[in-house]
Amino acid sequence: MSRASPKVEQVVPDASSFREWLTEVLPLIGSNAHRLAVDAGVAVNSCQKFLKAEQDDLRLTTASRLHAEALRQAGDKGVELPKVKPGAFRGAGSDGGAQG
Repeated sequence: MSRASPKVEQVVPDASSFREWLTEVLPLIGSNAHRLAVDAGVAVNSCQKFLKAEQDDLRLTTASRLHAEALRQAGDKGVELPKVKPGAFRGAGSDGGAQG
């Protein structure tokens, strides 16, 4: 008897979903890739290349810092940000990595 795989909610977005979110959020908080990266304490080049799709992925720590800083700035300005859409894993070698 085979068991069905449990349905698991994806919490971490794929790269393209996070890129879309950052692109949408930057004007809402009145910032840009350079300023957000500096304020988040991450490499400016990585953030800018990621947003221009010159770099496919970000390290999880980098993405987490950018997300946290965007939320902090939005809170300071009284702006409500959209939630990050989780995207969908498409298998190994694509934005999301391996399916689990």
